[in-house]
Amino acid sequence: MSGLVAALRTVGFMVGVGLLTLVVCALTWLTHPVDPRDRMFSAALRWLGRCWFRLAGARIEIQSAVPLDELFSRPVFLAGNHQSTLDIPLLALAAGGRIRFFAKRSLFWIPIFGWSMWLKGFTPVDRANARRTRPALDDAMERLRHGVNSFVVFPEGTRSVTGDLLPYRRGSFSLARRAGVPVVPFALDGTGRVMPKGSWGTTRGTVRLRLGPPIETGEAGNLSVDELMNRAREFTATALGELQAAR
Repeated sequence: MSGLVAALRTVGFMVGVGLLTLVVCALTWLTHPVDPRDRMFSAALRWLGRCWFRLAGARIEIQSAVPLDELFSRPVFLAGNHQSTLDIPLLALAAGGRIRFFAKRSLFWIPIFGWSMWLKGFTPVDRANARRTRPALDDAMERLRHGVNSFVVFPEGTRSVTGDLLPYRRGSFSLARRAGVPVVPFALDGTGRVMPKGSWGTTRGTVRLRLGPPIETGEAGNLSVDELMNRAREFTATALGELQAAR
């Protein structure tokens, strides 16, 4: 019986998430001409994120060194650990829906879903062809400097199966230096247990996000790329350990 219940919950989650995401994508196309500052889109992302976690049966806890309204009153570069597909909805909730991120180029060819990502300025990456990706990265950093949305990167480069922090890749922090906006390190825990990597099944639980104090532009400019990376990783490693200890 427990196996049947788990299977039904998985099907319910997948169907619910799929339909709700399709609705948001369709609304994105309809409202885009009258939503130049993406306020309706941001509200839709917040709503979609809340729906994802309700369907997953997850409780959310968000901690921030700076009040969220103040932290996301300007664009910032968010960098932290990666455990699950649920990480993006969690960060979208924290940022009030005002985030953008990198995604595999193949996703942008999915009808309606991928087209909505193109429309709203998400950034396609081709890991097999860095030269092809470079113009998209340059464009993303230009929009970050002059826009209202924050940008999310996961410097580990992949989701952690165990929840432990993986080595960071310095390329993300080279982009952060080029963007010229504050870097906000974060740590999250619990998303990998609620929805493990490679699975669409979910388990009820608590997900936690801790946002650190911004490394301001002037301070980051005085750090090398490696120093900036190590500074951000040190916060994430410490905060992740504390979140895991508090389970």
